[in-house]
Amino acid sequence: MANWNCEDERVACQFYLKHKEKSKEKADELMTLLNNKFTIGSVRAKIKNYEFLDTGKGLANYSFLSEFTYKQLLKKGSKKGLSKAARGIQLGDVANAAVRNVLTILSIHIGDISADDVLDASVYFDYKCPYTGRDLSSEIKAKANGEKAPNIVLDHIVPQNRECCGLNVKGNLVWVDKEANGRKGGKSFDEFILTDDKIVSSTTPGERQARVDKIKAYQNACGYDPKKIAKIASQMLEDHYKKIENMQVEAAAEIAKKIKP
Repeated sequence: MANWNCEDERVACQFYLKHKEKSKEKADELMTLLNNKFTIGSVRAKIKNYEFLDTGKGLANYSFLSEFTYKQLLKKGSKKGLSKAARGIQLGDVANAAVRNVLTILSIHIGDISADDVLDASVYFDYKCPYTGRDLSSEIKAKANGEKAPNIVLDHIVPQNRECCGLNVKGNLVWVDKEANGRKGGKSFDEFILTDDKIVSSTTPGERQARVDKIKAYQNACGYDPKKIAKIASQMLEDHYKKIENMQVEAAAEIAKKIKP
């Protein structure tokens, strides 16, 4: 088994970055080879067979290099039983937080949201949970009076992540049943309402569809277009997510060079 060096990684990265979009199948195959630690000779032979290698332009970025290097670092020794921080798997936590920060700032640019907006949403849904139909009036009233209401949470109807790009704006934040919010997880609101076992067992198909339609009507009335926002923002946020992940790996590598003799 050959040992990796900087030139090997540079050549592999060059190929991947150049062809990951227009030749995704071949680029994915190369990534599999690399992650399975095939010999450099095998990788170079595969590249030569495809006749795609162009060594004259240098690296456009280090996303693949960082991803590969980080995966190899994680393979060093057993980390079973260690904390999440000690296992070194918090890259995504930091990157996801950065994405949410971008979406929060974007929300301020677009229109943000106020307590009155959230109350308006509750009025629109008759003080009921938009997902389950459970009466939330007493809890919402308690919240308005500054009292505790442990059985409700403020939920993003469209999740605030890099795929869905949910914003903190009117049309996307509403009080919901806490238990239902936990069951919803990463599902879209319509999938959750139409398929959740507890909702399905207690409602008719017509009632479930009416809830979905009412949420869509509310978003439309607020001028909130989640599909348009995701179409514009999702790829940019994916790139931002990768950039933050890579910056962490590269910063650690630079510091390590200065610490290690």
